[in-house]
Order: sequence, then structure tokens, then C-alpha cells
Amino acid sequence: MRATSPRWTRLRTVALTLLLCSPSTRARSETVAPGRSDNAAGLRSRTGAIPSVPLPAPRSAAASTPGSGRCLPGAPPRSPRPPPNWTCDRRYVGYLLAHTFAFGVLFAYISASPFVLQNIHGLSTGWFTVVFALNAAGITLGNVVNTRLLEHTTAHRLLTVGLVLLTALSALLLVNALLGPALPATVVVLWFAVSSLGLVIANAATSALEQVRHAAGTGSALLGALQFLLAALVAPLVGIAGEDTAVPMALAMLLSAALGLGALALTGRR
Repeated sequence: MRATSPRWTRLRTVALTLLLCSPSTRARSETVAPGRSDNAAGLRSRTGAIPSVPLPAPRSAAASTPGSGRCLPGAPPRSPRPPPNWTCDRRYVGYLLAHTFAFGVLFAYISASPFVLQNIHGLSTGWFTVVFALNAAGITLGNVVNTRLLEHTTAHRLLTVGLVLLTALSALLLVNALLGPALPATVVVLWFAVSSLGLVIANAATSALEQVRHAAGTGSALLGALQFLLAALVAPLVGIAGEDTAVPMALAMLLSAALGLGALALTGRR
């Protein structure tokens, strides 16, 4: 697990930084390099024909048909691989839910922070941009620290620490919102809460895929589908009480973090 976790951490660092700093992207079309047809024509004029590359002979239908039970000469017989049973793989489900609820915390923050910081605390657009950029830098720093710590401990332990920190900081944010939000407390607690996601998201994704190496593509697709499904549910809920209270954002972050921490119990690890 330690061999793959740093790579996943770097990839998630880039993905999360782009998610926080660039909400919209542009698609660029690729054009075919000019001159290919001219080169082919020149080759034909010089040689008389375009040289062909010999291809290997096609396999027989019986040898290449999956499930036929026949193999090429000298190849060992392959037994059919059983399909993954997601509901019975408790470890995968535990890490999957931890990853999903961590994204719920992230999208609760992304969706409600403009209203909390600008409408309630009165920050200007410029100062809100500064605070948002600092939080993006915080999650990047958290991923860098996570990469270093993976050389000395396991991804599961760092994931547990990250979820505990995320739950405690979300609880502090809720207390601050209920008592009447103070700007310094909101900014500081939000920064540490968002930064702690650097210990959670990459480790949860890595640990989940380690459980389903035989179906990594399907496991990764399920990770992506569930995280954005929960994001679509959380985003409208944080504004259900209006734009003049920070309680829905803090409550959504606390519930998501607590559920993610509770999901680790399914992994059966300590």
C-alpha cells in the first residue's frame, strides 16, 4: 500500500487543487498535423508504392474466444475470474464511504463559503478570493504532508487521524456558528478543516482500490460516481435556511465527517 499511496496522493493533490481553484475548464480540440498526406504522396512517387508492414497471422477463433476453455500452445489454462461482490467486501465499502463523505465535507464548504464569508462576515470579493486561495493552498499542503508521513506509517492510520481532525474541527465550526460566528474563528477553523482533507481523500481512495485490485476500473468508477452524487445532494442543502446563517454549512460538514469516520468501522482495522 505504501508503494502506491504517494502516487495517488500526488494525483489527488493536482485534482483537488484544480477543483478548488478552477471550477470551469475549457475543452480544446486537437487538429491533425498537416503534411501527412503530402508525405505519403511523396513516398509513393519515389518508391512506386507505400511499403506495407507484415502483420502476424490471426489467431484461430477457438484460441481467441474468451471462455472457450482453449489456450494457445504452451500457455497455462486460465480459470474464469469471479465477479466482484461489492456488498460483501466490507473493507472496500468502508473506504468507499469514507471517501464519499469526505467529498461531502468539501462540497459543503465550496457551496456555502461564499455566503458565509461575504454575506455574514461582510468580506469583499477580493478578500474572499484570498481566503479561498489560502484554503486551496492548505489542502495542497495537507497532501504534501501526507506524502511525507506515508514513508513512516500506513494510509489507514493517516486516514483515521484525518477524519478525527475533520470531525472535531467541523464541530468547532458548528459551535462558532451557533454562538454567533466570529470572523477570525471561522477563517482559522475552516483552513484547518479543509487542510485535513489532505489526509483523508487520497488515503481513502488508495485504500479502497487496494481491496479491489482485480476490478480496479469498476472500483474507481464507483468512487467517482458516489462522490459527485453526494456532492449534488449536499450543495442545495447548505442553503436551505437562507443566506444569513452559517449553521447549515457547519452542520453538513459535521454530519459528513462523522459518517465518514463511522464508515471506517466497516474496514475492521485499527
